[in-house]
Amino acid sequence: VLPTDRGNRADFYCCDSFVPAVADLLQKCEADFGPCYLQIAKDDVQKQAIAQQLGFVRGDEVTYTYKNLLFPCYEYRHC
Repeated sequence: VLPTDRGNRADFYCCDSFVPAVADLLQKCEADFGPCYLQIAKDDVQKQAIAQQLGFVRGDEVTYTYKNLLFPCYEYRHC
């Protein structure tokens, strides 16, 4: 969990063997830090699908900047 100016941003790794743990880990994040949002790359359709299955709704389009790289993303929040 990373505190940002938009709230607490949570993240998770997405591989086949890790997917079953994502719901519990995100619940733990929210229990410890309060409401969290996800920021998922627009190209990462698998991670977006998992977020939607967990009740997150796609919101604003944002750009994540790392060094000189720009990553178009969507924010996902609980309704």
